[in-house]
Amino acid sequence: MEDLEEVLTELTRFRPDRQLEIPHVLEQYLKHVARTGDSVFPWPQVRPLLKRKLDLIAGEFCQHSPPEKIPAMPNVDPFKYDQLLKEIHFRIDSLGGTPFTIQRLCELMTEPQRYYKRTDKFMRGVEKNVLVVTTIEATSRPAA
Repeated sequence: MEDLEEVLTELTRFRPDRQLEIPHVLEQYLKHVARTGDSVFPWPQVRPLLKRKLDLIAGEFCQHSPPEKIPAMPNVDPFKYDQLLKEIHFRIDSLGGTPFTIQRLCELMTEPQRYYKRTDKFMRGVEKNVLVVTTIEATSRPAA
């Protein structure tokens, strides 16, 4: 990720309710955060991107692993996809700053199939990463 201004411009322009796909520059940004843990930009600018990416990935998981076909497991609450997605969105919105788990969240957003094969497991993994109270300051690298 070389051009921070381009990323900032795309983050500012990004409209999750109107864009079906995430621009390449923002995908690269998520990969940068997954590699480095450096979110660079303040949480309010990153939050809509993460929520939209989550929706896209969760939708893909549902196509390959439909929630209604997930078997019930003993000692585990039944998986309720819509309810859990709403809860995760609520938790993301309620965070006052960048969660200290931002690097792991971005890992899950950039390579979800690497870590999970089923919708319920992916969603619960994301949930664990947003059920945090500790936040960090975004850092940016000095201009070269």
